[in-house]
Amino acid sequence: MALSSVPEQPVVVDGRRLTCEHVRRVARDQAPVRVHPDGVARARAAYEAVRAVQVEQPVYGRTTGVGANRSVEVTEPAHGLRLLRS
Repeated sequence: MALSSVPEQPVVVDGRRLTCEHVRRVARDQAPVRVHPDGVARARAAYEAVRAVQVEQPVYGRTTGVGANRSVEVTEPAHGLRLLRS
């Protein structure tokens, strides 16, 4: 890889057009990442939708464990951390 004084174009995450090539550029070439405001809005809307549903009923992997623990109720902060570590 040649050194260049031209900064690499960032990979823009918008929730619609992420490609394998984008992932490769970030993982292998350490390309910068920018989250487009549309991506933030879509993520926020999805988060709010799940929060609204989980008040009414269990949500697999969110308010319950996963796999064999799918019927076990879990707390949000501890469960999220365990999922990341697994």
